Order: sequence, then C-alpha cells, then structure tokens
Amino acid sequence: MNASLISRYLFRNLAVSTLIATVIVSLVAWLIESLKFFELAINGGAPVGLFLFLVMLAMPPIVAVVLPIIFFTVILFVYNKLTAESELIVLRALGLSQWRLAMPALALGAIVATIVFILNAFVAPLANERLKTLQDITRTQFAGAPLNAGVFNAIGDKMTIYVREREPNGDLLGILIYQEQSNGRPTTTVAKRGVLVDGDHGPEIVVYNVSRQEVDAVTGRPRTTEFERGTVDLQQVAEALTARWKEPSERTLPELLSGVQGESDKGFGSAFRAEAHNRIGSPFFALALTLVGLYTLLGGHFDRRGQSRRIIAGAVMVLLIEGASISLANFARNNWAAIPLLYLAALGPIVVVLLLFAHANDGFQPWRLWLLRVLPRWAVFWQAA
Repeated sequence: MNASLISRYLFRNLAVSTLIATVIVSLVAWLIESLKFFELAINGGAPVGLFLFLVMLAMPPIVAVVLPIIFFTVILFVYNKLTAESELIVLRALGLSQWRLAMPALALGAIVATIVFILNAFVAPLANERLKTLQDITRTQFAGAPLNAGVFNAIGDKMTIYVREREPNGDLLGILIYQEQSNGRPTTTVAKRGVLVDGDHGPEIVVYNVSRQEVDAVTGRPRTTEFERGTVDLQQVAEALTARWKEPSERTLPELLSGVQGESDKGFGSAFRAEAHNRIGSPFFALALTLVGLYTLLGGHFDRRGQSRRIIAGAVMVLLIEGASISLANFARNNWAAIPLLYLAALGPIVVVLLLFAHANDGFQPWRLWLLRVLPRWAVFWQAA
C-alpha cells in the first residue's frame, strides 16, 4: 500500500473541491456586490471597465471571510462521500489511521489559513482603501458629488454645500454654497436649481437663477450679484476624498501595529489594536474550523445510519466559533480584556479537538505516546483507569 499516493488522492479531492466551491461562492458574491454599483454604471454613465474593477476590489475581504467556511464544508462533503462509498472503510482496513487520513486536510487547511492571513493582513485592506477612495471619486465624476439633501455637506475645509432636495434625475434644488476663495474672501452663492456635470478640470455644478454675495475688498461691505447661469468648480471634492482619513479596515497589519500616526488618529488606538489582533487571530480560526470538520467525520466510529447528527453538531460548533470571533472582535474595540479572549476562542477549539481526535484515534500510537509524555497524568483521560 502506498500511503503517500493515498494522501495525494485525498489532497487532490479536497483542493479541487475547495477551488470549485470558492469560485462558485465568489461568483455569487460578485453578483451581489455588483448590485451596489449598478446605479453608478447605469445612471451615472461610468464605463464598464471601471464598474468591473470596483466589483473586483470588493472581493478580497469577502473571500477572506468565506474561505474557511467553504473549506469546512468541503471537508464534510469529501469525507462523507468517501465514507458513503466505503472508501474510508477500505483505507482503515488497510491500516491507515485516522490521523493519517486527516493529514491531507490539515496540510490544505494550513494553506487556507496562510491565504486568509495574507488577505486579511495586506490584500483586503489595500483593496478596501482603493475601493472606497475610487468609489467616492467615481461618484463625484460620473454621478455627481456626494451631496446629501437636507444637510450641510463639508467639501474639504473651504467649501460647504447645502441642498434642499435632490431629484431622481440628479438635479439639485434649493442650493446654498459657502466657499472661501483663493484670495481668502468668502462668497455665498444661492441658486434655485443646479446640475452636476463633469467639467474640463473635474466635477462642477451648473447653477441657475443665482444670487452671489461677497465682501467688497475696497469698502468692506457685502456685494450681491445676480445672474441667470453660473458654474461652481468642485475640483477640491476629489482632493478632499483622496486625502480622507483611513479607517481601521483600510489599514494593513503593519499600519495597525504602528498605532496612532497623526492627529486624526487620536482616540482610535484601541480600534487599531483590536483590528490588528483580529487579523492575527484569523488564521487560527481557519485552522479551528478545519479541525472541527475533521473531527466531525473522522473522530468517531462508522455509523451505517449516516453521519447527519455529527454533521449537524459540527455545523453548530462552527456557528459558535464564528459567532465568538465576530462578537469578541467587536467587543475588543472598547475593552482590552477581550483580546486574550479572542485568541482563546481561536486556540481553545484547536486544543480541544486535537485532544478529542487523539482519544478517538486508535491507529496512530506514536501520537498518543507523545501525549503521554507531555501531558500530566490526570489529563490522559483516554487511558483505562
């Protein structure tokens, strides 16, 4: 019997199934994410290439979240299929231990955990930052500046725009614009209606029925000018968007570990720290899901009635682990004590499942002998009294 050939066979089944499932889930997520940008592409007139690029930038964070769950599902599918077709029974009869059967999944699980770490630590933050910046600028250029009706919209530090109402076709009604000119003198522009357009030098608002008030440089008195049509340059909208504050989700792991780097970061040190530890712990959660999937189908004896109960129990365990991961990550933003709990929630299931797997594994004595030497006598619970 060639054990390495069997390991390659299992590894190939797991890898191919994981790849296919990841592609399918990614396509579904891609379609869902594309709905967020349909309005920009259809009503705003953004090019198709830019639309596809925005959707692709939204994918790395999604893949980092769903990949461990996909691999857990693939483990259940592959090993349950091998059990139903009696392949695992034959392999056990040939002398392969449960541990040996689990090694291909553990190797692929380590690869999945590494991919998850790289995505969370570097790829997803960079993609997220690029997506938000490009999305805001694109909306400015193709669908108009990000102006909310009924509120004062601060555009940089030199312009504030108020819009009473924004019609479905994009027209602006009841416009008030306060702007500080390059010479330092402020101007106030009031217009009944305006239209956002893409000018030669960036986004502009073409205003109609305009009344503009500014301070006369000679007399110091306010001077009002009325005209039918005018243009307000919004070039600083794009400049303000590109210089915006980076959220924790947009910072790479080294940036988060660096902590507060400027005045605008003050007060967010705990959020940076919690986000950094959450990303460091993400590969351990991926390994925990891998081990839970393995123990679900390899940690017990063969049951002719099926493995449905064990699969349901494994799925519930995964839900608990994922729920603990999300809850503790959010809790750690305001409580330093939650960070050790975050690691405990990831490493605890790994240790517990390894011990349970060692207890169920009766075909790999060196593993059990190693535990006998390492663990105290009271912890060797699988030995007969």
